[in-house]
Amino acid sequence: MNKAICNVKDIADIFSVFHDGWVEDIYYSDRNLKLKIGIPYLAKAIAQGASGFEVSLESIKDFRFCSLTNEAERTPVIIENTKDILNLQLEILRGDVVDGSVRVLCQTHVSERLSTGGHLFIEAKSATVEAENGAQVSIEELRDTSSAYWNAWEAKNKHSQ
Repeated sequence: MNKAICNVKDIADIFSVFHDGWVEDIYYSDRNLKLKIGIPYLAKAIAQGASGFEVSLESIKDFRFCSLTNEAERTPVIIENTKDILNLQLEILRGDVVDGSVRVLCQTHVSERLSTGGHLFIEAKSATVEAENGAQVSIEELRDTSSAYWNAWEAKNKHSQ
């Protein structure tokens, strides 16, 4: 069953659900992009023993990283090469929609100049998410599983205080 996600807000929500995950690999071919996302706590809740997901983005029109700026560095660094983006070791914080495109706030872990992170900008026609066992996962399944995990985490931590 094809669980294609075509609404740009839902595509952005994929990345919000993947909060605390990181980009492990990027594959680009013929205007299609695959991101391997490491996020063990969520992956294990969907497929036993799994540690991540693969997000396939179809008909890519834009994929780039734009660094955040500060007072010392007023001009953002823009990176469009997928290998250079992968080398940033991006941690996903949240996704939203800006001007009809997905914007993913990320933290970087390898570059002093980019230490504050930046945004991945993604414009795609659709997305699909697969667990490591190859099963497609809908945005609703991701949202529900994430909510259940964080609700259990919150309840556990309230009792341990």
